[in-house]
Order: sequence, then C-alpha cells, then structure tokens
Amino acid sequence: FFFFFFFKKKKKKKKKKKKKKKKKKKKKKKKKKKKKKKKKKKKKKKKKKKKKKKKKKKKKKKKKKKKKKKKKK
Repeated sequence: FFFFFFFKKKKKKKKKKKKKKKKKKKKKKKKKKKKKKKKKKKKKKKKKKKKKKKKKKKKKKKKKKKKKKKKKK
C-alpha cells in the first residue's frame, strides 16, 4: 500500500511541473513582442518632451497672473 501511494504522488508532481514549464514558454514569447514595441515608443517620447516644454511656459504665465491678483487685493 505504501509503495502505491508513493508512486501516485510522484506522478502527480511530474504533471504539475510540466504545466508550469508550458506557462513559462508563453511568457517568453510575450517578452519578445514587448521589446519591439519599446523601440517604436522611444520615437514618440521625443515628440512628447517638446510638447511638455511648451506646457511649462504656460504654467509660469498663470503663476504671474495670480501674483497680480494678490497685489490688487
């Protein structure tokens, strides 16, 4: 009886390990796709940085207006 239990347990463990390996292979494929996307994103980021600079200038103007209002009060 003890031998049968040991054999059954070992077989179950092996099946679980096989399932885990299959999942890992799928993850690796996804990572390769992500790397290709990153290269495209870098070009877009450069354009975004230029836009951010313009936004910062606008914010500064708003701050000056607020100061003027305080002086009037």
